[in-house]
Amino acid sequence: MKVAVADVERPRLTVEGTGAFPSWGGPRVLWVGVEDEGGRLGQIQARLEKELEKLGFEREKRAFKPHLTLGRVKAIGGVRPVTEDLRDRQVALGTFEVAEVVVMKSDLKPTGAVYTPLAKISID
Repeated sequence: MKVAVADVERPRLTVEGTGAFPSWGGPRVLWVGVEDEGGRLGQIQARLEKELEKLGFEREKRAFKPHLTLGRVKAIGGVRPVTEDLRDRQVALGTFEVAEVVVMKSDLKPTGAVYTPLAKISID
C-alpha cells in the first residue's frame, strides 16, 4: 500500500449518480457512483493491483468502477419499486478528499456482510 500511495496527491472524489450491478433489470448490488477527479484513485488502484500481482494475486478482469455499495439484493422479487425509485433519483452527495486507504476484508454471511479493516495507510 505504501508503494501505491507514494507521491500521489490525495484524491478528490465526488459522490453522485446511482447504479446496479450487473444491471437495473437484475440487480445484485445497488450503488452510488464515485467520480474520481484527476484520476488519482484509479492511479492508486492500478499501483496496488500491480504490487499485489507481484505477490501472486490475480489481476481483476473487470474494469475498476469506484462506487459506494448501498445494499445487496438477495431476491429479485419485490425489489423493483426500490430500483425504479433509485434509478430515477438525481443523487449528488458532494465532494471530499481521501486521507487514507483501508484494506477491508468482506465476509458475506446470510445475515449480511461483515467488514473487517486489515490495514490502513495515510495519503500525504
